[in-house]
Amino acid sequence: MSELTGHLRVSFTAIEPAVALKHLLRRWSEPVALRELVDEFKPRLPEVTLLADRVDTLLDGHYSLTEQALRAQRITFEGNRDAVFYFELPQGDHMVLCAVADVLFQWLSTSEHAVEVVKIIAGDEIEFEARLGGDHVSLDSGDTPDLYDWLAAQVDGELPGERYDIPKLYLASGGDLEAAKLTGS
Repeated sequence: MSELTGHLRVSFTAIEPAVALKHLLRRWSEPVALRELVDEFKPRLPEVTLLADRVDTLLDGHYSLTEQALRAQRITFEGNRDAVFYFELPQGDHMVLCAVADVLFQWLSTSEHAVEVVKIIAGDEIEFEARLGGDHVSLDSGDTPDLYDWLAAQVDGELPGERYDIPKLYLASGGDLEAAKLTGS
């Protein structure tokens, strides 16, 4: 089994909520109760209460997970271009990494400040989930075998943008790789 990592790209309407999210996630693994952290960030990021609610809902349904286990998952800020921010969830417990990535994706997908949210889970297989404006796209190499062809085309420079743009290109082209390649020409 290969190393499993998670990645998020979030495009915001403004820089202020993006920076607030960066600071919140930088403090994710601190040993303070999530609700206390949420209260601290509420003035800068009002919808942060929904994150704590989502974590509570997740924990209610998964008795093998704890808040401490979720909060032990490291989240690394990888950088930004203006109001587009990149985060990595380095290798950790498979179930915890996926749960944290899902909770963050679901929460950010409902944020009035996030225009686009793309989640990537990469290991032996690769999974993309994206909210692009009002559209939702979910691609998994187990269900979409040609997804590896899309990744290879992106790495080879045949597709515009970066790997985070694959769901948008897939959606826009109706899943036609050759049509998507033409958009980059």
